[in-house]
Amino acid sequence: MGNNPEPEPATDDAADPSQVVASAWQDQALWSEVATRIGDSIRRWRVVAAAAGLAGLFLTIFAGTLTGAGQSTRRMALTTLGVLLLALVPYLRQRLVSAERVLSWTTARNVSEQLKEAIYRHLMGVLPPEPLADGSAPADPDGPANLVRRCRSIKQAAADLAGVAAAARPAERRRKTQLSLDDYLADRVEGQMNFYRTKGEAAGLRARRLQMLEFTLGIAAVLLGTLTGREPVPDAAGVAAGTVFTTGTLLPLLAVVAAATAAVTGHIAGARDAETAAKYFATYDLLKTLRDEWRVSPDPRDPANVRRFADAVERAIASEYGGWVADWNKAQQKAPQA
Repeated sequence: MGNNPEPEPATDDAADPSQVVASAWQDQALWSEVATRIGDSIRRWRVVAAAAGLAGLFLTIFAGTLTGAGQSTRRMALTTLGVLLLALVPYLRQRLVSAERVLSWTTARNVSEQLKEAIYRHLMGVLPPEPLADGSAPADPDGPANLVRRCRSIKQAAADLAGVAAAARPAERRRKTQLSLDDYLADRVEGQMNFYRTKGEAAGLRARRLQMLEFTLGIAAVLLGTLTGREPVPDAAGVAAGTVFTTGTLLPLLAVVAAATAAVTGHIAGARDAETAAKYFATYDLLKTLRDEWRVSPDPRDPANVRRFADAVERAIASEYGGWVADWNKAQQKAPQA
């Protein structure tokens, strides 16, 4: 073996501003993962709670229709299972679909979006100066230290979610640490326009489907309620409706349909898909307008015009997610507690 010295391991240049941006992107990816986990959990358990309530109601009602000496064991088993499912509903709502969990979700999402905004503003030279710890003005209002201070200030809002963040491991993703104007247009402007358009369409479609389901269940509840409150009326074949559907059969079915209608109505209010679709489309349209107005402005690539354009884009996006967070939190405060 020779005596050639081993090469020293490569180290990051601490003075390289791109390292600061890369670190900020890592923070943003982490809080995006935290928000996604909490949000997916809330949506999943909301559906589970609704399904458990409907199943429990159906089983208890169905058990009551089982008559006869030979049905006692089966009736007891179905009643017990139904009661247990119904007992789970308030617990699930209180622990897994509570206003506190929604607040945690919106907080994490807000931190993720604010970090992303700070990074893009820094790369485009429109990040406002973040004061020093003592409140004094910084000596480097446009340097990487300003981004570090801004990110630290943003993350302080999510200090209570440190335990959740510690267990999150976002997927590796390479993000740009330098941006040209064309990069900003493609990655930020066009990317957000596509996001708002696609997600808005999906939210609108979900809202229409749920509203149609709610309407259909409502019609069914009205018809069942009418049948249970009227004398049997012969149909075209001359068979009385009461001989096919007795009142004892219709009342349990009416109760289940009414509960299903209420569950769908509650899910519509909780998911807020219609409002989300409207807000997403409005933001998409605003970004499209800002882009088009900038394109036809005199000398659009002038640095001053680019900075004004980037600032307007970031303010539009910040207004959307800021309003979204405020609306969600306000709705949760008004919602009755389970």
